Amino acid sequence: MTLASIVLCLILERWQMLWHTAKDRQWLVQYARVIQRHFKTAAIIGSWPGLVMIALPLMIVVALVQYTCNHVFYGVIGWIVNTVVLLYCIDAHRVHDAINRHWLKQAPADNMKVITTAGVSLTQFNREVFAVIFWFCIFGAFGALIYRAVTVWRDEAITSTSDLNGYFPLLTRILDVLDWIPARILALGLALMGDFTPTFHAWRQHFFAMPAANETLLDDCGKVALHKSADTAEECEWQEIALRSLLTWLVLFALVTLTALVP
Repeated sequence: MTLASIVLCLILERWQMLWHTAKDRQWLVQYARVIQRHFKTAAIIGSWPGLVMIALPLMIVVALVQYTCNHVFYGVIGWIVNTVVLLYCIDAHRVHDAINRHWLKQAPADNMKVITTAGVSLTQFNREVFAVIFWFCIFGAFGALIYRAVTVWRDEAITSTSDLNGYFPLLTRILDVLDWIPARILALGLALMGDFTPTFHAWRQHFFAMPAANETLLDDCGKVALHKSADTAEECEWQEIALRSLLTWLVLFALVTLTALVP
């Protein structure tokens, strides 16, 4: 069922403009602000206790809803809820652009012509698509929504005038930790889809690096996989190899699922 949800969401993103207005995540920011305004003390604002106070109610509600739905009507309601939440959390429009360019032979979209570093582009792909799917596979809708909430709060906290600005270092640290495993799985997929031996060597060198070095890992593995000696290239190139990595893991996931179903 998890695989079906992922594939369905990636297909539905083909018409991502239909879901654009429905994916307004500003409510997550408003929710955090409301909670934050109830703890206006120097000991709470910008600290771990303050962040826990913000995140805990959302985590409890999402967990209870997911648990309840999974036990209604043989789990069908739970599957529908999980799929809707994944569709809400994923930002896969770049995947659609890469598919158009690679398989349908269309010209790359304007937002795919940007010259960028491999680390920035692959990190963006990881946070928009890959890590969301990874945490969805582990914890279902709970994992996908909490991961997306952290990214939304961190983006909001960048602004110096934001109520959440004091939490920016903590949110950055949490996001790096959440990205640690997905980034390494994505980078291993880059090795499988690119020049394996040197890319795998780069992957091993960075495997035990701190979470803050996730972008460096993806940057080195991406450039080696595509034989890019320069620091920049068209973003569509990074998006295409990232897409291949995602599809590789989905195929392996499908094989494991079928193996478990067929005695």
